[in-house]
Amino acid sequence: LAGALLGPVWGTACTLCGVLLGTSALFFGARRLFRQRFTERLGERIRRVQERLARRPVRAVAGLRMVITLPYGVITVAAALSSISYRHFILGSVLGDFPVVVLYTLGGERLASLNSISEALSPLTVAILLGVGLSLFVGPLLRWRRARHG
Repeated sequence: LAGALLGPVWGTACTLCGVLLGTSALFFGARRLFRQRFTERLGERIRRVQERLARRPVRAVAGLRMVITLPYGVITVAAALSSISYRHFILGSVLGDFPVVVLYTLGGERLASLNSISEALSPLTVAILLGVGLSLFVGPLLRWRRARHG
């Protein structure tokens, strides 16, 4: 919608700012309200998540953000419950969210500007829509690969 209403540049900028503001609020809220409680309750399971995120925090958050089939809030809360810094979290979020937001904004802008069937079948439109569609399969494909290869 942002791409259709604001164009690709402003739509991306506004969407990314909104996403980062929302995720920051959830990060700080979860860290302040739930960190102690969840750490005590989940024990060893939360320690494993913390260890994985602590190894390469920016890469971990960025990678998780690019898998659009993973629930966004769960990624944020998991990061908030871990020991990674906000700086690493927000940098990973920017790096992971940016390509996804650009892709969806371009798709929205392109769909809003279609005037004919021939434009709908143009290489640019097909490439953008294929990119959006393929991004839905990245998460399940990575999970399948990981399960298969241990």
